Formats: sequence, C-alpha cells, structure tokens
Amino acid sequence: MLRIPNQRSRSRRKPPRTAVGITEDGRLIMLVVDGRSEKSNGASLIDLGQIMLAMGVTDAINLDGGGSSTMITFKNGSYQTKNSPSDGALRSVFNSLVLVKK
Repeated sequence: MLRIPNQRSRSRRKPPRTAVGITEDGRLIMLVVDGRSEKSNGASLIDLGQIMLAMGVTDAINLDGGGSSTMITFKNGSYQTKNSPSDGALRSVFNSLVLVKK
C-alpha cells in the first residue's frame, strides 16, 4: 500500500487506485494507492503507471479505483485492512482478487 502525501485541496485530489503487475524476473506486484483523503493524494493513471515502472513492473493492469480500492491480508486467523479506504470504511464489494498460498 502506498500513500502519497496530500498537498491539494479536497476537490483536486486524485482517486485511489488498485493495480497488479509482473516484473521481468516474474515477481507479482499488488499495489493499492490511497486517495481523496487527508493522508494521500491518490494517483492518476499516468501516476500509477510511473509508480509501477519504478517498482520494476513490465506488464500491469489497473483493476479498480475509488472507495472500493482496499487491500486486506489474512494471517494467523485474522483479517487486516492494509490501507485507508477513501469512504472511511470498507465497502461491500462482490469482486476481488484473492491469492492463496498452499
């Protein structure tokens, strides 16, 4: 999860973004950029592409944006929200990308 420090008025803040990419050496990168909040400016699609390139991603897809952009992890029987959704709380969303390690 990435927070870009807020330096804009609320009306000019960029939206949250969610993206997934693959690096040249085959690593999977999952990214959520918070936005529209006091903590983070968000990202345009160009910003998102530049962030992914800076992380070494060669192929990427923008999955979502806005208040439903949320990263949740599950470890030791507990779910944890890793970012600050722009709506102030989790949304009831019926689509997700789930990675399971066996």
